[in-house]
Amino acid sequence: MDFGKILKEKRHQAGITQEELAKRLNVSRSAISNWEIGRNYPDIHTLVEISTSLGVSLDELLENSTMTEMMIDTTKEMAVNQKKKRGKLFFVVALCSIVSVMSLLFFSFSKQPTIVLNAVENADSEEVALFNKEDIKDITLKDKKMTVLFTIPKDSEYVGYYVDGSNQKGFVNLDLYKTADSDVNQRKLVHDGLIEVDLDMFTKVNKISVNYKK
Repeated sequence: MDFGKILKEKRHQAGITQEELAKRLNVSRSAISNWEIGRNYPDIHTLVEISTSLGVSLDELLENSTMTEMMIDTTKEMAVNQKKKRGKLFFVVALCSIVSVMSLLFFSFSKQPTIVLNAVENADSEEVALFNKEDIKDITLKDKKMTVLFTIPKDSEYVGYYVDGSNQKGFVNLDLYKTADSDVNQRKLVHDGLIEVDLDMFTKVNKISVNYKK
């Protein structure tokens, strides 16, 4: 027997009208009518509520009903769809994770350290002096190799630099000095208005402060 006919029969046996059953199930009266004429079927949760409202078992409602096979087919289809949705969701999540990691790596490796000029007071000694700000013409950085282009007075025959910093914070300090005294016990560089500073000793470089005489 068709489910709609079984539902109508059990409803009549319980002495309940379509309108009364609709109120119990919180659906419209037309929904009850559509079920009984076989136009469509209730979902599994509503089916349980119908069973309770009519005081009959699910077996009685679905006995020899074509709805049983339809529900089985529908359940299988829902399971397949859910599996596909989970597969798509996993793919989207995995793709987003890969994009996030790649973006993080890209910005980590592509971000250039900040270079700032820092004025320092009382930095000179009798032997050496820091560069003046106007002495420094250009600073470039590539692959932890910093190039400084400068001009210094003719009375300063020698130049050199001192670099220190913190690997933990990624801060680097660079002193560029000049002197006319060849006996100064500092590193002196042969130059042609340009020196290169190797920063490979630092594992992380986020900010470089180039100190000059205030």
